[in-house]
Amino acid sequence: MNSHNLSLSDKVTSLAKRAGHGLLAAGITLSILVANIPHASAATTAPGARVSFTFDDGMTSALTQAAPTLQKYGFTGTSYVITGCVGMNTAPNECRANTEKTYMSWEQINQLKNNYGWEIGSHTVNHPRWPAATPKTSLTR
Repeated sequence: MNSHNLSLSDKVTSLAKRAGHGLLAAGITLSILVANIPHASAATTAPGARVSFTFDDGMTSALTQAAPTLQKYGFTGTSYVITGCVGMNTAPNECRANTEKTYMSWEQINQLKNNYGWEIGSHTVNHPRWPAATPKTSLTR
């Protein structure tokens, strides 16, 4: 099938499958965000379609599994790190997001950025449970 005849949805699906196949096989959950493209819908073609692979919490699997798989297909990703969980490299641990997962160290986060070209963002200090957080505590987390 000629790629010029594919809809935006088909192009995004194709990209996601190419990069995501190995990640899904490894049991990693993907969040796929489509950039806001004016006047784009599933029925229109969009030669500039973009896919963003994001990984929440700063888990070690972003470095050991996701980054090599995405690199294999020429992609990078973004890791949103819970700064208070950085370095919790054994499980169980105290990280509120998931006490049974391991989290990257600052050195590993730098590896992800420098060796794989990933963007690093913050995903709060301690992953509060938002419905239980007060407006005052929400501002500090």
